[in-house]
Amino acid sequence: MKLKSFIAAAALLAAGSANANLITNGTFENGSLAGWSKSGNVTVTGYLSNGVYFGAGSTANGHYMASFNAGDSTPNGILSQTFATVAGKRYVWEFDYGVTGGGTQSLNVGILGSDGTLKVSKQVTDDAAGALAYYSYVFFGDGNQATLRFWDIGTNASGGVDSMVDNVSVNAVPEPASLALMGLGMVGAVVARRRRKA
Repeated sequence: MKLKSFIAAAALLAAGSANANLITNGTFENGSLAGWSKSGNVTVTGYLSNGVYFGAGSTANGHYMASFNAGDSTPNGILSQTFATVAGKRYVWEFDYGVTGGGTQSLNVGILGSDGTLKVSKQVTDDAAGALAYYSYVFFGDGNQATLRFWDIGTNASGGVDSMVDNVSVNAVPEPASLALMGLGMVGAVVARRRRKA
């Protein structure tokens, strides 16, 4: 009985650590860019009274999001954050992206490895105001840290169209052994509960 309880607890701990967001302030809900490094024209913006920001639509979480080249500024914003990784471990990074107004904007997003070189790079583009779209990509750790970076490549020097980012997360993908341990723990918990009822 004690062994099964221990296995269940270990499985829950493994599952919890695998799903912990490695990004600090990924939803920008403190109204700032705390935890991020920034340069150029990037800031945090909140909702207007009607629940949207100039047509960008609602965010999936809260009221704030990062805004690139707000106020028709030069599209040169960079937003990045470094976090701990394990070499060879698989990670998934996710975020929401959209634009304000009516026009096309693009943003590059990438992962820099532990040596500071760009390992993975993607470009996201949006040309229609509305709800922010969800994006998800996978990468493998190559050392003890990595850096997630967003950088603005606005195609129209803003012109009233800003890029918006929200709900940024990086999570380790559970290994098969962790999943097996979690399953074993769940079975142990069910057996222990049945014995208590009997």
